[in-house]
Amino acid sequence: MGYSQNLTKIAERVVDCPLKCEKVVNDSNNGIIPRGIFYEGENRNGSRGIIAVGLNPGKASFAEKKAMLKGSNSYDVYVNFFLENLVYKHKYFNHTREVVNSLGFDGPIVWTELVKCQCDGRNGDIAQQTFRTCINEYLKDEIKLFPSYTIF
Repeated sequence: MGYSQNLTKIAERVVDCPLKCEKVVNDSNNGIIPRGIFYEGENRNGSRGIIAVGLNPGKASFAEKKAMLKGSNSYDVYVNFFLENLVYKHKYFNHTREVVNSLGFDGPIVWTELVKCQCDGRNGDIAQQTFRTCINEYLKDEIKLFPSYTIF
């Protein structure tokens, strides 16, 4: 099984996370799911891969919540939404990709987050235990899949 397939298995676990951590939202009934893992390998054929780690996903837009509810909150629905609306269009991803490219990383990018859920209030206001939980439950496993990648 390839790297991206193993990453998909972790991402599917994330989307189905049963935990209700402090200061974040995990509310599949309203289309707000744990998310933020994506393997960008298309047109990135070099040998220097990178893991781009953000703090946590931004607030889900109305369109994202609607797509998740329509598609039963699955990882596949998230990936399709991410591809169509975010990874090549959102300034965060474009600016980060520019920096990554300028540093000579020409291989795949693993997009991920320290915390997989969006904040319930002000962006960036996340409880320490929530960081510990997500890192131990998911991020450590993600990083183990890509031992030669630089973490950014």
